[in-house]
Amino acid sequence: MSKQLNLSRQREQTLIFVSQEARQIDINIASSANVFIFKDPGLLQLKFDRPELNQLAIKAREAFATISGDSKPWNYLYSPDADFSGLIKNELPSFWTPGLSRIFAGEVDPVPDNSKPRIAQTLTLSEKTQKAQEMKRQGASIREISRTLGVSTGTVVNYLKDYPYRNK
Repeated sequence: MSKQLNLSRQREQTLIFVSQEARQIDINIASSANVFIFKDPGLLQLKFDRPELNQLAIKAREAFATISGDSKPWNYLYSPDADFSGLIKNELPSFWTPGLSRIFAGEVDPVPDNSKPRIAQTLTLSEKTQKAQEMKRQGASIREISRTLGVSTGTVVNYLKDYPYRNK
């Protein structure tokens, strides 16, 4: 990885590494970075973050605490080369659609309501198979069936083909 980082610097290329946790980023990558961007860090993230980045994460957390309302469009940016650290607001890109990120669009509750049983929990295997076949006849896509039944798309394909690999 170090060789790739050095080569990309010589060619003036930009490498972008995305991680939910700074601890997952190799220390050599972190030490070579020109910019760090934080989403609103969780409370435990500060405790378990890389010691080398912990002060930045704390500053990010403090900055996010000043935001009233929705923090989703905000990022904390640290760029020593540009002599900047602080909050920046990101507008959605021109190519963005609600289909790309239903959670960001507000169409899906990111914390599911577990008090309502999913259809998959209330149907038997035979009933799921019948429901999948019925939905397919009505024109539903495999992905739609998958979401409705709460199963993977591969399982839906098996439902539609009536498990052709099983000995009956």
